[in-house]
Amino acid sequence: MSSSSIEVNTGNTLPVEQSKNRVFDLPVRGEHFELFQPLYDCRHIKHAAIQVGPADALIADLSKRYEWLDTLTVNSENENLSSLDRARVAYLELMKEHLSGTVFNQAERSVTPSLLPNQKLLISPFDINARKIGNDWTYLGDTMTGWTRLENVKELMIDVIVNRVEGDYVETGVWRGGSSMFARAVFSAYGETNRRSFVCDSFQGLPPGDRMLDKQDTGWDQVSYLE
Repeated sequence: MSSSSIEVNTGNTLPVEQSKNRVFDLPVRGEHFELFQPLYDCRHIKHAAIQVGPADALIADLSKRYEWLDTLTVNSENENLSSLDRARVAYLELMKEHLSGTVFNQAERSVTPSLLPNQKLLISPFDINARKIGNDWTYLGDTMTGWTRLENVKELMIDVIVNRVEGDYVETGVWRGGSSMFARAVFSAYGETNRRSFVCDSFQGLPPGDRMLDKQDTGWDQVSYLE
């Protein structure tokens, strides 16, 4: 091994200066596991265009809008939330709809889940009721989690914040990363910018599911849509 690089099992090399911020050096190998660097340096990939602005700017703008609306309207529900709290709720609703694909309305499609090998998946007109409970896969969105489970993520994140539970966020198996993005949005909305997010995936699809714990638990590795 040369003194200027660290060799890893992917066949790529990582300059020493890029490894300084790691908690420990990679790769790490055990009897039943192996931790290694990504196939590429994620810091230098071409990022997609920004579709939703920074949380703090959006929340500040929404908060001012609520303050203005309060001078013109009366809430029949006798809501006692501050303009800031309502702005946070509105921002997270925006993120939930964007990441789940529902923001695209009729331009979105419902993808029918299927484990049939090497076949294109059937898409049909968007079924918002299926999306709410996570019974279809998104077409344009970034998570197949569904509204109900995203709300659960939000509640857990807020509980961690309110009770001052220390620590970071990790998701193992992320698909397009939408659930992790939503969790990060919750942290950003409440100013928890000191917490880190760890988003872990093979980025090569799922294992075959050949342990036969369930007769239908096979074929996951043949579904390219899940990569």
